[in-house]
Amino acid sequence: MFIERMRELTGKGLTPAEAAEQVRRTSVFTTHTPVAAGHDVFTTEQLEQVTGPFWNTMGITRDQFMAFGASGGNDGRFQ
Repeated sequence: MFIERMRELTGKGLTPAEAAEQVRRTSVFTTHTPVAAGHDVFTTEQLEQVTGPFWNTMGITRDQFMAFGASGGNDGRFQ
């Protein structure tokens, strides 16, 4: 949901940095459990397989896109 909001905002002319900041300021994330479940975390390859080069629609690189969902640490997963 947050990534889609970012895509919409960049489509309206905001820079990726401005869009990211607006999403951060206006979003609240809640979860039903304090621990990650298996379906909540994906490898970057899994994400890329279903999204394709989605980051191109926001004018950012693959690495910048993947950094938005980096799950604590450098384990290469998207959360």
